[in-house]
Amino acid sequence: MLVGLGGSAGGVEALMQFFGLMPADTGMAFVVVLHLSREHESRLAEVLRAKTGMLVEQVTEPVRVEPNRVYVVPPDKNLYMSDGQIRLAERGQDNGHPAPIDLFFRTLADNYRDRAVAVVLSGAGADGSVGVRRIKEEGGVNIAQEPGEPEYAQMPRAAIETGAGWPSSSPRSARRMCPSDM
Repeated sequence: MLVGLGGSAGGVEALMQFFGLMPADTGMAFVVVLHLSREHESRLAEVLRAKTGMLVEQVTEPVRVEPNRVYVVPPDKNLYMSDGQIRLAERGQDNGHPAPIDLFFRTLADNYRDRAVAVVLSGAGADGSVGVRRIKEEGGVNIAQEPGEPEYAQMPRAAIETGAGWPSSSPRSARRMCPSDM
């Protein structure tokens, strides 16, 4: 099972809660896609390493997915899935509306089908709402952070409003995703 987590403003706090509660040996792999500034180096992998016993790495080249690992998007790149690998793509001009989460979720659905999980966390805008539809079409599972919980609730709310059908969940409910609890 591959879990894609997408967020924007305020998403780091939710990720720290999520990985702080997620056991290190779930057998699942996790890919984190956030809206990151093109101008700044990201410390996201370092921050998440402090919260989980899983290996956390920023993707800098194509990498084969392995269980019990966390893969993090680098600044100024998009991530997508192809043939069991996480691959990098240049982040083009987004005209103020970046959609790296939709790109990742769509390719996650196409490659992992019913073994795909999408988690939409805090953020402004609607990125992720197209991708969760594809996840649902392929038989995967979608989870959104409770819209009343984050400071920026537009992304989780937009994902829920697609009607793609999931239990709405907070990062504190991460243990429900573990295979033994499903």
